[in-house]
Amino acid sequence: MIKYLIKTLTLGVKNLYTNPRVIFILILVLFFPVYLLYSTQYFLSIGSDNLDTVQKARVGVIHDAFHVAIKSTENIDTIQTLLNKVSAENVDIVRFRVAELHDNEFTIVAALDTNLIGTKVVETDLFRSSYINPGVPFIYEITRNGIEHWQIVTTVTDNKGVNVFVFTEHSFEYFQNVFYNRYITAYLLLGITYIFLFGLAFILIRDIDYRVKFFKTAKTLEERDRFANVIAHELRAPLTAMRGYASLIVESPEATEVSKKHALHIADSSERMINLVSDFLEVARLQSGTFQVDIESVDISNLITSIVTELSPLAKEKKLELRNTIPPKINIFSDPSRLKQVFTNILSNAIKYTKEGHIELVLKDHNTSIEVRVKDTGSGISATDQQKMFTPFFRVQKTGQEKIVGTGLGMWITKSLIEKLGGSIGIESIVDVGTNVVISLPKNAK
Repeated sequence: MIKYLIKTLTLGVKNLYTNPRVIFILILVLFFPVYLLYSTQYFLSIGSDNLDTVQKARVGVIHDAFHVAIKSTENIDTIQTLLNKVSAENVDIVRFRVAELHDNEFTIVAALDTNLIGTKVVETDLFRSSYINPGVPFIYEITRNGIEHWQIVTTVTDNKGVNVFVFTEHSFEYFQNVFYNRYITAYLLLGITYIFLFGLAFILIRDIDYRVKFFKTAKTLEERDRFANVIAHELRAPLTAMRGYASLIVESPEATEVSKKHALHIADSSERMINLVSDFLEVARLQSGTFQVDIESVDISNLITSIVTELSPLAKEKKLELRNTIPPKINIFSDPSRLKQVFTNILSNAIKYTKEGHIELVLKDHNTSIEVRVKDTGSGISATDQQKMFTPFFRVQKTGQEKIVGTGLGMWITKSLIEKLGGSIGIESIVDVGTNVVISLPKNAK
């Protein structure tokens, strides 16, 4: 049991270390609710105490007012009128009496219930208690049916030397109801605050869970990309060797025609595998974020012309005409190696998928960008396939193109490279008419 507790605590401390937000959640869930409950109870208690203080001051003012009236007038009707008025203005007064002491008996001379005028006070203990501190209200607290009541008596001597006693009884039902409603409202708001805090804590916990999953996924992807890079590099070496040995067999005078034929197949397959591995490496760099561009001044006209010259033999093999409508000497700031990769791929595709006719390269110089169009008279691409052209591993499947090999990654890589250079690429094509590949590049790539 102890080992389990130690293991649990160790795991908890580790989670707190790796996820500092958990500490904030603990504070949010544990500290704030306790603090809010304590502060609510504290302020309600202060409010209750303040209410008692205010009530005592108020009833003291009422009794003081009667003391002044009793000393300033001998007319009992004036006292009764004042009593009725004060009772009407203070709804908490349920009993109000003024009594005089004669021959050790208390006779009521004014009362809220006028039927009591002239009668004797039966319960005299409360009246006699006011002798202790004449002029100071004596408060006796009682509870009736769950409602707090105060019975208050004060003593004053009138102008004739007669001891006069002012007695009031106050019911705090109204104030208790008001304060009870305040309690309910306060705790209701506190409950809503608790729900909000727990909801916020739930969202934060879920966010932490997502954060952990994110870092876990990011680590997995990083390991996957590293593995893909290692595998791709390891594959290139033996494939290059296979291609080299196949070339040696083809060139060897001792090899038979059958051997040379098989060696050519090996060389072609090796070449395809090397291209596939190269594409995978490029994809891994693009997806892992390790891809970099080196910006420098590039003569785009000269670069495209050199690519056209380099690929001319492929076009001549298929009896295709390569038209180069490129203005001389247009400089832009970009990555020359990536631009060469882009235009080589697009021009190679145009040659590959065009059976007869011509291929034309057109360059237009705009204010802050250039536009390059690669036009061919090939089989064209349908509207449905155009939407998929730049997705990984997609290849246009048409009758007569079964022998054309490829990975389906070339156009996706091309689009990614162009976007890395701040440009864009689009397709304009009509089936059985031809295709225009439109590339827009900024003159100053960032």
